[in-house]
Amino acid sequence: SYAVSIEYTEPHQKKEDIKELIKKYYKKQSLAGVILVGDLPYAEYQWMKETMVSDFYYQDIEDLCKEGAVCDSSILLRPFWISRISPPTSMDQILALKEYFKKSHEYKIGKFKANGGYMAYMPLDENNYADYWHEKLISQKVYSNKKSKITKNKAEYLSYIKQPFEFAFVSAHGDQRYLQGDITSNDIELSNPLIFTFTSCSVGDFRDSEYMAGKHLFSGNTLFIEASSVPHWDDTSIGLEYIKGLKAGLPIFEAQNLDLRAHMAYVWLGDPT
Repeated sequence: SYAVSIEYTEPHQKKEDIKELIKKYYKKQSLAGVILVGDLPYAEYQWMKETMVSDFYYQDIEDLCKEGAVCDSSILLRPFWISRISPPTSMDQILALKEYFKKSHEYKIGKFKANGGYMAYMPLDENNYADYWHEKLISQKVYSNKKSKITKNKAEYLSYIKQPFEFAFVSAHGDQRYLQGDITSNDIELSNPLIFTFTSCSVGDFRDSEYMAGKHLFSGNTLFIEASSVPHWDDTSIGLEYIKGLKAGLPIFEAQNLDLRAHMAYVWLGDPT
């Protein structure tokens, strides 16, 4: 078990002040992780001529990666995990946060649960990777075949995300408000898979008032999302060891260590405990 400390920030608190506070916790005791709640400041870096938002700034205790620079985060130490619970600013943020913590508590006390299946939306899949991973997940008895869904279709995607899958995997082109297949953030009315991985470009860019990952996180019972904040390249690996860790009952932050998408472009959204 872990002790929890809550620190309140002032309006318009500088990110440097928040980082110094995190450093104090890190140096005084064993710090497992940090959750940033609300519209807290962020840092920006460079990635392939793009401006990348990343909370890696707060993990970079030794200040090895300068803000505004291009950094190879895959070789930099992450001494603790960090996640963010930040509703899209187009929403009533106070209400969205209240509803998020309510559903998180209700899940942890068993008021609702997943259906034992997973879903995958893979319109980019020209080599049948969806079938490959499906066979792996079913043959290894990770998920139920009858309760799982694979699609490349917009209407099916919007229908499937209303179901309480344990896990959802999205491999599609994207930007802050768009997914390949003509899916926009305005289309997301209800999202119930507990955990998502998006390999799509930019859907995790929480600076955007309608960011796609945020609309999923705060529109239903979804609890956690990993998603990229910039255009990038990723493979179609579904994260098998990560998923198996989740099925074994590991907290999300521990399961992530089994199959980590390590690039600093990936942001964690939600409570990974």
